[in-house]
Amino acid sequence: MDILLTALDQVNEDPVLILGPDHQLRKLQPGCFADDLLAAATGSKGLQQLADVVSAFCVVFGFDIKVAKLRAFLLQWGHEQDLETDQQ
Repeated sequence: MDILLTALDQVNEDPVLILGPDHQLRKLQPGCFADDLLAAATGSKGLQQLADVVSAFCVVFGFDIKVAKLRAFLLQWGHEQDLETDQQ
């Protein structure tokens, strides 16, 4: 999983920023436990890039993605905006 986490950490589109213990903003790093993965982005472009990395990893290493376990959700603080979609 370290290879996947390292690859996901290279995605810099739409990062989620968190306040570190030194009171500096830093990018939220992807994380995993057992067979669960958490990767976050603030926009659809970043989320798609993360999904592309996971998909490529699965192809190369022969893993299957359990579609029933996939979750995408929107957390929004402050000014509300419409969720970006590619549908017309």
